[in-house]
Amino acid sequence: MSTTDGRTCDGARLAEGCETLGIPLTPEALSRFLGLGELLYEANAAVNLTRVPVGDYIELHCLDSLLVCKAIDMRRVRTVMDLGCGAGFPGIPLKIMWPHLRVVLVDSTLKKLRFAEEACGKLGLGGIRVVHGRAEERIGELVYKSDLVVARAVAPMARLVPWLAPYIKPGGRAVAYKGADIEDEMRAAEPVIRRSSLELEAVVPAALPGSGIVRNLVALHRPPGATSAATRTRR
Repeated sequence: MSTTDGRTCDGARLAEGCETLGIPLTPEALSRFLGLGELLYEANAAVNLTRVPVGDYIELHCLDSLLVCKAIDMRRVRTVMDLGCGAGFPGIPLKIMWPHLRVVLVDSTLKKLRFAEEACGKLGLGGIRVVHGRAEERIGELVYKSDLVVARAVAPMARLVPWLAPYIKPGGRAVAYKGADIEDEMRAAEPVIRRSSLELEAVVPAALPGSGIVRNLVALHRPPGATSAATRTRR
C-alpha cells in the first residue's frame, strides 16, 4: 500500500510491532491486515470512515487495536463485544490476530458498520456479527454475553462504564483504551464503577510500537455472580 507521506504500510512494520507486543503474526493474519488497510482506504475516499492517515494505519489502527493483549490474555477469551466499533476497530484486528474469537461489532453509524461487514466478507472472516444501535439503549439480547467488552476512544470513563457494564458476563472483563493522562477521569469514574457492580482490575500503561505513544488500558472485572443494578432495573 503506497502512502502520501513517503511511508509504506507494509508487513515489516506490522511484524516488528507484533514482535514487540509478544504476539506471533502468521502469514494469513499479515495478509488480512494489509487487505483490510486496502479496503479501508479505498472506501474512505468515498465515505468518511477514518481520519487516520494511510501511512499511520499499521500503528494507529492495527497495533493500537492489538494493545489489549497487554492487559488481557486473549487466548483465554472466547466472546468479544466491540462497543462503538466505528469501521471495525479494534474488533476486526482482534479477530484477525485471534481467529478463535466470536466478535460482535456495535455502532450507531450505519455506513461504518456496512463497511465492517463487507470487509469481513471479503477477507473471509467468519464469527463476526454487526449490530446497529446504541449500547446505552441496552441491546437486551447481548446483555451478560461477553467474556470481554472493548471500547476504544468512545467516551470518558464515567459515561462509558454504564454503557459497557451490562454486556460483561459474570467473571468477564472490559478494557477501555485511554490516553496517557487519566487520573482525573478515573477519580470521577470510581463511584460509577462501584454502582455498576464492577471492580477496577488494573490500569496498564502500554507503549504503542513505532509511535512514541503510551496508552492506558483500563481493565474492569465483573466478579462471578455480580450483576449490574442498572440492568436489573430494566429487566
